Amino acid sequence: MSKLEKYQYDNLVVLKRRTALAHITEEFYENAFSFQEHWHKLACFTLIDRCDYQEKLGSKTFNHTPGTILWRPPEFSHADGMADSNGRSFSAYLKEEAISRLSDYTKIPAEFSEKNSYLIYLANRLRYEFRNWSLGSDLIAEGLILEMLGHAAKKAVPNAKRPPEWLVRIVEKLEDEYLINHSSLALAAEAGIHPVHLARTFRQFHGKSISTYLKEKRIRHAMQLIMQDDLTLAEIAYSSGFSDQSQFTRAFKELNGITPGAFRSEVTTTRH
Repeated sequence: MSKLEKYQYDNLVVLKRRTALAHITEEFYENAFSFQEHWHKLACFTLIDRCDYQEKLGSKTFNHTPGTILWRPPEFSHADGMADSNGRSFSAYLKEEAISRLSDYTKIPAEFSEKNSYLIYLANRLRYEFRNWSLGSDLIAEGLILEMLGHAAKKAVPNAKRPPEWLVRIVEKLEDEYLINHSSLALAAEAGIHPVHLARTFRQFHGKSISTYLKEKRIRHAMQLIMQDDLTLAEIAYSSGFSDQSQFTRAFKELNGITPGAFRSEVTTTRH
């Protein structure tokens, strides 16, 4: 179990717990302060509480009011301060392992701040766990931190209006080779990206997963074969990339609301 550590500085009291992914701290400032520009090696989430927090990023100055949460990436440089006495903040300084997990899935997001967001709820939940630490709190804290990272990851993926070039190439490949069983790992390797990033970006632009996209292509192919009325349904199933007729029937009904046999009957009736 992570023990509570206490550090006393001239103007600052820090309570700290160490977990596998982060150093979690609650910081109490007795008097107003102002720091010159400096940098932090570790990325962090900071929840501003009971104070106004001033921050200078380059030539711009920002005032963060209570109830604001900040994300600051690794090796972040800024100048900051508090105009109030008895200020308080709560932070999770993320170890390199946590950032490595994030970078496996997406780019590390640039700095941002939020109010009235789900991230605020997660930070407050983490603070509650920090103050009421008990058996199992390490796992709960790890889960909350990973969920906070997941929320931050959304900031790293803008809602682009045009698909990236690598996605265009992958879609062209799927259009040409929809009868072949493609693995996400192989497609991601061909695009030079992580499989999770591939899946998320594909869904962003096409509104469905790659597997659903391919299944729909195969069913449309099968419908063309059925309308030719030359092959048995079992032959059509194999010719359309399905492992057997029962899998084909389930997929066909899921998409069209009727079985392949019923569709063939409708087509035959229409012809005659």
